[in-house]
Amino acid sequence: MNKHYSLGRFEYFTVAIAIGIIAAVGLNRYVHLAEQARNLRFEVISHHFLQAVVNARVHWLLEKATNPVSPSINQQDDPITLLYFSPQGWPAAVSPGPVERQGLTAADCKALWDSLLQNPPPLSAQPEQRGAYSYHVAVQGHLCRYFWLGTSTGEYYFDYSINTGQVRLVIP
Repeated sequence: MNKHYSLGRFEYFTVAIAIGIIAAVGLNRYVHLAEQARNLRFEVISHHFLQAVVNARVHWLLEKATNPVSPSINQQDDPITLLYFSPQGWPAAVSPGPVERQGLTAADCKALWDSLLQNPPPLSAQPEQRGAYSYHVAVQGHLCRYFWLGTSTGEYYFDYSINTGQVRLVIP
């Protein structure tokens, strides 16, 4: 006699529940790892920004040391763009004199983002565009504050001071 064994409803439900639990745990872990990867990307962007600022300052110092009376010590000739420096020698803008005029603007900070970073992600400088981009810039005195808006755990941002050259990353 040839008997066929078939699974009953109980076995099907048990298998379905086990697969559901495994999928739920795996999806939760995937979401957590994806969030960590995005956080790390923003940290890497802030480190690259700092490295570009320091490289520009070194270029400024070398230019000043080799030609101390030249009026061109406040600018860096670059094949792509022209950087203007604060009196302390830190990149301040891509247009003349943000410190000498009314002050630093969001457009100055956006231009620094675009000039100092290689292939930078799109950045909004207008408050009304803040939700349309993952990155946003705001000005606070002589600080450029670069926000990453794509996190569920709070706002990540880094500050760049054109007076001291300090880049400070803030992670909630």
